[in-house]
Amino acid sequence: MNKDQWIDEVLASAKGAERVAINPYLHTRVKAKLEATPATIPLRWALVALAPVMVLLALNVTLWRKPVQKKENPGMEQVIKAYSMDDSYLYSSANNDITHEKD
Repeated sequence: MNKDQWIDEVLASAKGAERVAINPYLHTRVKAKLEATPATIPLRWALVALAPVMVLLALNVTLWRKPVQKKENPGMEQVIKAYSMDDSYLYSSANNDITHEKD
């Protein structure tokens, strides 16, 4: 079946269709709903929704302002001092190159 035949069949299938009956009051109902005053949320429900948000915000601010205590690791510091290394030496890519030897 070619494209033109398919188009003709689809158009022919719609020839027997009738128009749908329209509700005559639909426009009036839609217009009334649009013009109606919006519903307000009771203050009690607004406070119930706001309370957990405020608790989370206060918790985040408290934890963010709290100074982070650095854990000291004297063993690691001794190793760094013994080999005269600093943090940049440990994490630099030039010093971490691995050479593979072929057998």
